[in-house]
Amino acid sequence: MFRTGQFLGAIALSALILSPAIAVEKSKDANPSSSTATPAVTSGGNSDKTPSKKPTTTQTPTAPRSVDDILDEADQYYDGDGVKQDYDKALALYREAAAMGDGYGYDMVGLMYDLGRSVKEDPKEAMAWYRKAADAGFYTAMVNIGTLYEQGRGVTKDLEEAVSWYRKAAEKDNLRGMYYLGDMYLEGRGIGKDLEEAVSWYQKAVDGGYADAYWALSLRYVYGEGVAKDTHKAADLAYYALTHGVQSAHDNLFDARNKNVSANFLRRIQELLKQDGFYDGKADGNFGPQTRTAIEAAFGTAN
Repeated sequence: MFRTGQFLGAIALSALILSPAIAVEKSKDANPSSSTATPAVTSGGNSDKTPSKKPTTTQTPTAPRSVDDILDEADQYYDGDGVKQDYDKALALYREAAAMGDGYGYDMVGLMYDLGRSVKEDPKEAMAWYRKAADAGFYTAMVNIGTLYEQGRGVTKDLEEAVSWYRKAAEKDNLRGMYYLGDMYLEGRGIGKDLEEAVSWYQKAVDGGYADAYWALSLRYVYGEGVAKDTHKAADLAYYALTHGVQSAHDNLFDARNKNVSANFLRRIQELLKQDGFYDGKADGNFGPQTRTAIEAAFGTAN
């Protein structure tokens, strides 16, 4: 199910590894402009949650709510943002938005079937909703379709089809699509292995600010895969991933003294930790208790 990213052969010390890829993600922040109506951002909180009074003979009938307002409320119930988390209410509202032809609404109904939230897990039903979202131009759904093909959930496993869907999303500037396509090129899954092409797609995702891609690209510079080794650049990329909440970056850097990685890379990480006030020791490449504490503190600053 997960791509582990263990790329080197047998060595005395283990290699740094890639972030495991999850099956699907809540997609409201990925490619929102492609939806029929722009979905709400994570912060939410702009919709009026005050219960409406029953209309009297002197009141003007309430105007129908916009799809944006419906999605705002759905997201709040899904995330528990300002209200008690309630997947049943979230699903009802996403269905309401989907009935209005909204791509994000379609995708979120699919996601809830995919993850079994408020409904029984049903990847076939999820696929049907994802396809409706993709047809509506919501590119994140294309990535979700790709993950189902990659894993063989609800469909016959087909890596080439997964690559095709990741590429469709990536070519529409979807960052997660770029990242997953890079993974497939890196590992030669569903397409010929091409490290340079993997680097190219990771770089595009990095240019868009996709944090997991920073870690993936960092490893390519650490080990010289598809690009010339550059431990300084590798460390800069890895540090960004660490401070932006990439769990695999945290776990590998925390245990970096037991990894097959150059001392220059380790020293640069310490320099960056020091620059940001997390570390006041020597940049000696020795990731002892003080450096590990600094790594924890830096990781804790992630949103």
